Amino acid sequence: MKKSTNVIASICFALVLFALLTALVSDGVIIGQQILGFVLALFVGALTFIFGIILMIVSIMFIFGIIILQDYGFWPLEWSHNAFKEVLADYPVTHDQIQALLIIRIVLLVICLVVLIMSIIALSQIKKAKKEDPTVKVKPAYGLASVARFMSLLGLFVGAGALVILIAIL
Repeated sequence: MKKSTNVIASICFALVLFALLTALVSDGVIIGQQILGFVLALFVGALTFIFGIILMIVSIMFIFGIIILQDYGFWPLEWSHNAFKEVLADYPVTHDQIQALLIIRIVLLVICLVVLIMSIIALSQIKKAKKEDPTVKVKPAYGLASVARFMSLLGLFVGAGALVILIAIL
């Protein structure tokens, strides 16, 4: 009983780590360019905003900046917003990328569900083994099964959220 519990707990832990690493690697491979484009857009937007703030302060010192603020509002923010949108437009997400992410997320959700069920089974076997023989040492299996259960629940929630977002994009 102890050996089978250790094996199930180890398999659960390995599967949930595999699912986590697969999610990270697949996101990086499929939409890596878009992620880098988003980071670049944030950087360009921030630099544009800082440059705009400096120009706004200088223009206010020369008095004509107050008139510009009254006519156009807080224009450094608009500049930053436009720069962000222009950089982000250069990195569109294609329909094929969304479909690939959708398929991978569904597979990872199934893996997380299987791991959750297996970890619950392993934890119940540990509890049963402890009742039968209180001297049985199953600490590694208990830890692995508990972590696998937690990570699979987290994976289910994150995967479901990602699916909702991907379906909304389609």
